[in-house]
Amino acid sequence: LCSAVVLVGPELTLKRPSKELGAMLGRRCADEGKSFIDFVAKEDVETLKEHVDCVLGAYTRALEEGSSELARQGSCSLRLLDAYSGHVSVHVFHTILGTPNKPPEILLCITEQSGKKFMKAAQAGLPRRFQDASKHTSSPLSTDPEAGLTPAGL
Repeated sequence: LCSAVVLVGPELTLKRPSKELGAMLGRRCADEGKSFIDFVAKEDVETLKEHVDCVLGAYTRALEEGSSELARQGSCSLRLLDAYSGHVSVHVFHTILGTPNKPPEILLCITEQSGKKFMKAAQAGLPRRFQDASKHTSSPLSTDPEAGLTPAGL
């Protein structure tokens, strides 16, 4: 199952809005033509570009050779940026859709990766979007049900 599905062109621009991506990142993702790169952590941009270039190259070679198998699938792990510029670790599954008469489009199926921070946040009863809250506060949160979620020690 995917948390978000995004359709992009060869230049990684959104072909249509993605409400799911917007919900996952807490950001607006409704602008057709916006670069998907704007949602990727800068440390992972080159990795994504290299991966897409490799896959598009294989697609182009298959097209030039007259292969009937033009669909190319693959996956990579990277980090996206949420509304607060926090990193969201994801795994991106993709397939290239195209015909000889039409430029290729890339269908991205994005799933969130769970990790230790996610598990700690879930155990504390915090929503996922606050899983990196420890970076922005100097004291841990109290999960005392009578006190509510407050900084410990207050």
